[in-house]
Amino acid sequence: MIKQEITREILEELYISKQYSLKEIALVYKTTATVIQRKMIKFELKTRSASEAKTIKRNRSAANITENQKEQVKLLFKNKETRANIAKTVELKYKDVNGILVEAGLILEKREVKNLTPLQRQVILGSLLGDGCITNSKGKVAYVETHCEAQKEYAEYKAKILNKNISGPRTLKIKKLNNKEIIGTPQYYFSYHNKPDLKSIHDTCYSNSGKKMVTESWLSEISTLGLCLWFLDDGNSLIHDKSVVVRFATNSFSLAECELLCKMLKTFGCTATAIKSNGYVVHIWQESVEHFMNLIEPHVKEIPCMMYKVKRRSQLVTVAVKIPKIDKETLERLYLKEKLSIHAIAKQFDSYGKLVHRLLLKFNIPTRQDGVKTVLTPTTIVQIKELHAQKLSLRKIAKILDISPPTVKRGLTISLINK
Repeated sequence: MIKQEITREILEELYISKQYSLKEIALVYKTTATVIQRKMIKFELKTRSASEAKTIKRNRSAANITENQKEQVKLLFKNKETRANIAKTVELKYKDVNGILVEAGLILEKREVKNLTPLQRQVILGSLLGDGCITNSKGKVAYVETHCEAQKEYAEYKAKILNKNISGPRTLKIKKLNNKEIIGTPQYYFSYHNKPDLKSIHDTCYSNSGKKMVTESWLSEISTLGLCLWFLDDGNSLIHDKSVVVRFATNSFSLAECELLCKMLKTFGCTATAIKSNGYVVHIWQESVEHFMNLIEPHVKEIPCMMYKVKRRSQLVTVAVKIPKIDKETLERLYLKEKLSIHAIAKQFDSYGKLVHRLLLKFNIPTRQDGVKTVLTPTTIVQIKELHAQKLSLRKIAKILDISPPTVKRGLTISLINK
């Protein structure tokens, strides 16, 4: 069989007059679209743009849609049906349903993208310092955030500001080294899509490698709300001794980035410092803790489930500590001759180890550098073994036997049991 030669006149008729695609012409002549494209170049015939080809395809599809189907689509849309459900009911493609609605003026051909409000921008900028992240894959930009079940109310607070609904609970399965699967805690999540604004924020807050990068331009936009959300995401507060300790888990940031965060806190009137701890953590000075809590509390009150993070010095409970009345000779006998530990001496006098340690320094009694290990009798080792078999924690076993957790661990090692 002799193949028919593809001439300029044939291409003009099929491609321009009948509006065939290159692929359709190739099927007619049993060849490939690449061969047809070369012929188009040879005869200096201009090919259609992607948008023109899409319009022709849409018009062809629309030509096969009946007037009855069009009326059904309009009626269902006015009855608040989703476009996906309409396409399924009327047996049309989703894009055909869109085309009918655009033609009828019921929807815009391109949805108008609104800019982020100042409040929405603060939620994203503040949360990016903590749990939030922006994904950027093949030009598709999205803000994503996940929270545990205990913080569901917190996730709903952020999602509401962004005009989104949270999804979940989603349970994650975690595999251990022994290949046993354990079920993780339920998680609630939401995502927000706004390409223009999110793209600019992504460029400000992320490096070219896709890693978060703290910059001055980013931090200059943070308000008290952004500061509050950063603290609720990655901050923690605890009452220790006679003070309230406030820290931010900034371990993934470099020292230079943590110093920038301390500089930002200074603009809010809070003095902070970067402390080395498995990376670096930002620690707020005691003199600034009360002021910091005053800044964030008005925002935290809107999220009751997160109020536990707000701690003040007024919450500290003053306990009357009994200072041990021990003379130098008694302390030397107990500590140096009887080899009792500081903890054991403090317990004997109903006091604290710190106070006993101060007395040792006061009386110039040399302290033991490595301490003295508690002697483990065979009976104690058996008791440790029995309690361990009941799946009690080291702390609970130590409390029952009135010994320290490290001593319990040593007893387990002696009895050849691995905790």
